[in-house]
Amino acid sequence: MIGNCRVVSKTPQARLLMSHQDQPKHTAEQYSCHAAPIVRSAVTPFAYLLQHKRNVTRSSLCHAQWDRFRMVTVFRIHTPIILDEIIKRKLLIEGESGNDDRRLTLLLKNYLRWVASVRECDGTSDIGPFNEQETTRALFRVVQGNRFVCNSNLMMFSEYEIEKAKLRIEECREELRLAKIIRKNRREYDGLAKIIAEHPERDVTLAKYNKLENRLKRLREINEEYDRKIDLRKKQFHLFLSALHDLREMIE
Repeated sequence: MIGNCRVVSKTPQARLLMSHQDQPKHTAEQYSCHAAPIVRSAVTPFAYLLQHKRNVTRSSLCHAQWDRFRMVTVFRIHTPIILDEIIKRKLLIEGESGNDDRRLTLLLKNYLRWVASVRECDGTSDIGPFNEQETTRALFRVVQGNRFVCNSNLMMFSEYEIEKAKLRIEECREELRLAKIIRKNRREYDGLAKIIAEHPERDVTLAKYNKLENRLKRLREINEEYDRKIDLRKKQFHLFLSALHDLREMIE
């Protein structure tokens, strides 16, 4: 079921001509009694037929009214079906550029011009306001749906940007922590480098060390030689004292 029509065929004409079996049949003459109050409420008899699409046949309407009835009914039936496709295509083509409203407004103006030209050619004005009203409502729904989707995309994009900014902030904090550690280590390294720079190089230090070690070895050898000479002098002096003591005894 679509609205008040029963679909038993795949063609649009069959969809429009089938109706409920349990409802009473109506003709154009039965709706003529409602012409006055409907006109006063800005709804024509033909609009009433469009609202109650029950057993509408081609014989009950004139040629122009039948063409308009078929066009408007098909538009009303297929509007919910093509609405999603229109929004998807507009989003794929336009994205978030903001030019879709201007193009839809231009499309609405062109369609209203076409309706006005058809109405002037047919000489009938009862269905014109209804077509304009229905078309305006349909296009307004399309614009509203497009705006809703664009706003939803903008909100999702904003949330994604916020999450991305939060992740970037966490990364910056980690980078800052690592930068502080690197700066601290660099300061310590610079301090040690200054202390090391005050001392000579390793080769120079080893050369000085070897030189001092050789000198110390030489001094030790000289000291040992002096010790031997002192021992010899001690022995000679002791022998001299012994000889002197013996000589003294011999004299006495």
